[in-house]
Amino acid sequence: MSIFSTGWGSPSGGGFIGNAKASEPISSRASDYNSPGDNSSPAGKTIPAGSGSASYDGNIVWWSGFAIKNGKVTASFVMLFKDCLFAPSFSLVKLFADEQAIISNVAPRKQSSQKIRFYDGTQTTPDPLLLAALGTEKATAWPGFVYAVFEDFDCSPYGNRVPLIRAVLSGAVTQAAATEGESTLTFGPIVDYINTGLAADMAKGHVYQVFVLTFNDAFVSVIDLQSNAEISRAHIFVRGATFDLGPYNHKALPGSDFVACETSFNLTDHHELSLLNVMTGEIVARLDDHPRAPQPTDAVMIENGASTKYLIFCQSSDGLMVAVADVSNMTLAWVINPGTAPAGTAGAIYSSLAFGPVEDGSVTVYWTERELEAPVNQPTPLAAVRKAVISATGFVESVFYTEAESGKFPVGVAYDQVDDGVVISRENGTYKKILANGTVSYASIAATVPYLNWQSDTRFLGLSASLRPGYAVGFLGSYLPGNVPDFDVYVVDLADASAVKIFDADDISWEEHFYYDQLFARLVEPSVNPGQVIVHSQGDMTPNTVDLVDIFTQIAGVDGRFDASQLVFNDFPGNACAGLEEHGK
Repeated sequence: MSIFSTGWGSPSGGGFIGNAKASEPISSRASDYNSPGDNSSPAGKTIPAGSGSASYDGNIVWWSGFAIKNGKVTASFVMLFKDCLFAPSFSLVKLFADEQAIISNVAPRKQSSQKIRFYDGTQTTPDPLLLAALGTEKATAWPGFVYAVFEDFDCSPYGNRVPLIRAVLSGAVTQAAATEGESTLTFGPIVDYINTGLAADMAKGHVYQVFVLTFNDAFVSVIDLQSNAEISRAHIFVRGATFDLGPYNHKALPGSDFVACETSFNLTDHHELSLLNVMTGEIVARLDDHPRAPQPTDAVMIENGASTKYLIFCQSSDGLMVAVADVSNMTLAWVINPGTAPAGTAGAIYSSLAFGPVEDGSVTVYWTERELEAPVNQPTPLAAVRKAVISATGFVESVFYTEAESGKFPVGVAYDQVDDGVVISRENGTYKKILANGTVSYASIAATVPYLNWQSDTRFLGLSASLRPGYAVGFLGSYLPGNVPDFDVYVVDLADASAVKIFDADDISWEEHFYYDQLFARLVEPSVNPGQVIVHSQGDMTPNTVDLVDIFTQIAGVDGRFDASQLVFNDFPGNACAGLEEHGK
């Protein structure tokens, strides 16, 4: 389709259409203009971004109007193709005019006799034509944009009109640099506390720190990871009661403003499971004093309709405990309670736990167990991998897998969403994957990391991660409470058991909690300065593949120039989006 179907001239306004500053281009698809008098605004049209090699239609961002030179209809204009959000530059492979190649930099090579200047995104000085037409005050190099300048382009072969211009470009994804930053305190210094704890909600991008000042005075601080600054601080209180040991062993309920925590009330030895609103500081719900001291380790949303409900998984001195939290109605109730509704093996505690599918208000859970009295660095695992389907009202338990051979007992378990497989790490350092239909996908693969999703000790239960489907956290080394830890933490690809180390804990204090977000390749840990956290951004871990890191980076930086529904990503492998539907690759 032509830019102008009849006559000569220029769109109303001339120059940089719809952009008086001319500080950056405003693009327009060629088909948006039917005649020179059309006043359609080009603002808000798509400027695509992507990676790899692909073709891109040009968008006119400046043109001079038609002219007659040497008896031919000519025009000077700028065609913009790409925004370099993913790559520092793009090379020109081919250039087409009305589907006819006029430039080819691959065999068979072809060069045009027309005056066409290509800019790959790294340019720092304006094109001479733009300088002459606009002057130094308005002309810009448009760094970070890929475009071509057509000077006195002969339109005669194209019916005396500007043809549709399409470019084939090639570029690699930019590898983001690793950074490290300490959060900012907003509400003053924190001093004279006797205990502290940390939880993180990667879905909201918030980190929560609880500080106990005295046995009945505590507050919660909220840190926003995007700004890396404290955004809220509230004293913790509970109506009609006084806690004698402030909340600790915290676990955020993802996507909410609530944290599950263990709290002691009214000078008793029994501890309760409490639900804390981190924005107001109020403990809104409590479960009765419990001699088994429930310590929250994991949480998963199971309902989000008339009410929003989470299952909270707790370690205890007598096996697995699970409570249901209704954050809409501010209630807590036990689903699995060793005293009344036990799950798993008597006299054992779980050492590894993995969530399977969440469907129809229930979640499938897999876990391994170890003897209660076994030292944390000598797990003494039991032979079975257990499975349960748990809802807000009950659970159905079974044995998923039993290992008969001593020395191969399961020490860790993970669920692979990609193929609905359960991966078991065993004492002898091998992995075994079993699919839902019972088929063994692989067995006896030597693994770098023996412990999958390992819950080593209650003081290190903050080690949690937000991961892409098909990955799990792995743990390697020894850990003795009160001593300097000697272990490493890995992200394990469950497709082939390969692992990448994300941090080394040899030089940290054992009280600290760590949170890893694979989607953004960042690690959060407490700072030595009270109330602050250190955010380690590891950069783009897959620099030549478009993944959720790249997508979120682009959406966050759209600056009004993109229609998010029109974004197209090349070289996107899939299986990398959490919470998003995938409609193709």
